[in-house]
Amino acid sequence: EIEGAVARKDYAACAPLQQKLDELVAKRVDLPTLQELEEAVQKAEDNVANAAAQRNFAAAASLQAALDEAKRRLQESREAEGETGGELAADNAEDENLHDEPEEEAPRFASRSELEAEISKYHKEVEDAAASKDFKKATEAQAIVDELLPLRNEYMSVAELEEKVSTLENDMNEAISAKN
Repeated sequence: EIEGAVARKDYAACAPLQQKLDELVAKRVDLPTLQELEEAVQKAEDNVANAAAQRNFAAAASLQAALDEAKRRLQESREAEGETGGELAADNAEDENLHDEPEEEAPRFASRSELEAEISKYHKEVEDAAASKDFKKATEAQAIVDELLPLRNEYMSVAELEEKVSTLENDMNEAISAKN
């Protein structure tokens, strides 16, 4: 219509038509095409993967929320256009089910081996949670690992204990020799 008004040199009709065109262009942000939504989902997935690869689980968790929103918008658009996006619905259902596990607190340990076993357990939990894109859980598990690592200074390894025993035995033998 606007081209016809310009061709007819009916500039009075052009202004309202241009305004309507500008309003429609502005609505494209709120109503993206399926291709734009698919690109947004792909970009969000890449962002989550990059954050997880950098072990920045807090950022990955917020990016995962953006990914979930992008998937939801894509799913709604596909349903509105009559397409099925069953895999997206299944992915979102899986993501929702991953957040149901309770948190655990870091315990104190009787030995260094118990500490190391617990560190390994939570490290595996971090890896599994990151692989399943449950970044909130990965962040929580990583925080526990970060709490446990300094405890290594409180619990000596077998080699450190053997060295300490050897040093104490030498000190004791020197004290006995000095006394005699």
